[in-house]
Amino acid sequence: MILENAKHEIFCRLVANRKTQTEAARDAGYSPERCSVTASDLMRRDDIRARILELKAELRAAGVPDAVDVVVASNLRERDQRVQQLQSRHDRLNQIIRERAGDPEAQSVPGGSTGLMRRHLRSVGVKDGQMASDWEIDVGLLKAMAEIEKQIAQEIGQWSEKSQVSVMRSMADYTQEELRWFIADCRARGIIPAAKVEPPSTE
Repeated sequence: MILENAKHEIFCRLVANRKTQTEAARDAGYSPERCSVTASDLMRRDDIRARILELKAELRAAGVPDAVDVVVASNLRERDQRVQQLQSRHDRLNQIIRERAGDPEAQSVPGGSTGLMRRHLRSVGVKDGQMASDWEIDVGLLKAMAEIEKQIAQEIGQWSEKSQVSVMRSMADYTQEELRWFIADCRARGIIPAAKVEPPSTE
């Protein structure tokens, strides 16, 4: 029911249409210096609160979302954008793994075909500038991927602190059995390509 007091009615309509209470009081014609106090006083009135609820119900029936719906929809859009950005970063890291796995120089290195190994250059001769290369598991890459996966799981509500696994280990800390298990797990999840099986030699 429309309120007899025109300012009250305008105030209710503005609040129902997502104006803040202070803004609604000011736009309804109340003193700008006291609009915050006036808005608080108005919201204590039963007829004002009932009219706002009535107007919100009419808007919902007409298909107009209320403030809560708008905020929820906005939050969902922002979450989806964050997840898409994280997934894009994860895909680029996977691309690094795939390209490493196809590097001919890595094929002779244990675990090189997984794409999880990186070559580390070190100096062996100060005077002549000779360099040697060592291969080691790319812990930094694995840590970055694990962190991205954690953030995605947190965004979509599927993260549990109990599921967190630390990857801050050097290659020397892995036993051969642990490394074989880790590589097999990564292959099973599609993180690294399946191993190529060469046909037996007929020579």
